[in-house]
Amino acid sequence: MNHHHRSLKIEILKNFPTQSDFASAINEHESKVSQVLRGRRKLSPIDAEKWKQILNCPQALIESVTDYKQAGCNPRATPEIIKISKGGDKIN
Repeated sequence: MNHHHRSLKIEILKNFPTQSDFASAINEHESKVSQVLRGRRKLSPIDAEKWKQILNCPQALIESVTDYKQAGCNPRATPEIIKISKGGDKIN
């Protein structure tokens, strides 16, 4: 686990009792969260924005685990903002 992945795990545990609770809050399978934290998988830009909002963490931390090529995105472009509550529900 590199520095960015470790820092992301720390952010998760600051906000949620367990990694499993975080996975439930973002409606993801625990294995996907684990794969991202171990560096075996990258987040899509949409998932990255969801993680960033729920964790309220720096953009640079999330960019380190995001695959912008996956969606043909420019990492410096402003993504569509989707507000999500700590419980994982979309806020209109």
